[in-house]
Amino acid sequence: MIGFAAERLFFLGCTVAGGRPAETYGHIEIHYRDGPAERYPLMFGFTLDAQLKLLSRSKAMHLHRSADPFEHYLVIEPRPGVIEKITLSRNPEHELIPRITAVTCRTAAASENLQPLPGCKPNAEEEAWIRSHAITADSPKLERIVTEIRQAWTHHE
Repeated sequence: MIGFAAERLFFLGCTVAGGRPAETYGHIEIHYRDGPAERYPLMFGFTLDAQLKLLSRSKAMHLHRSADPFEHYLVIEPRPGVIEKITLSRNPEHELIPRITAVTCRTAAASENLQPLPGCKPNAEEEAWIRSHAITADSPKLERIVTEIRQAWTHHE
């Protein structure tokens, strides 16, 4: 149970063993105290990349390099409101399971269950990337993302 509002959610890892461009291997669901849940796809080339690989440079990729070059992170900007829980699910149509190793948040909430991370303020360049690549329930449009993934992989092959 979460029990607080968050400005941003950060998901570390975001990899899948193997994977095919534009295939969705699972979802992140954010459940709110009031209102419907939001669902975010874990799609290869967008919010997932291959394990043990340097991050793709595709314009569709919404992952950022972390201190570990093989651990990327995804930023989700949830809507305002108290988050009750976050669930991660795999797509039953695929055998591959997405890997997320940690979840953190940026919040103004105070709770005995929340502990600040030491020295984690991003530099100006990383903060600009976070602002421009945080995904929301409405943005970016998946049709555009799928088109960009397919174009990137067509040129990659």
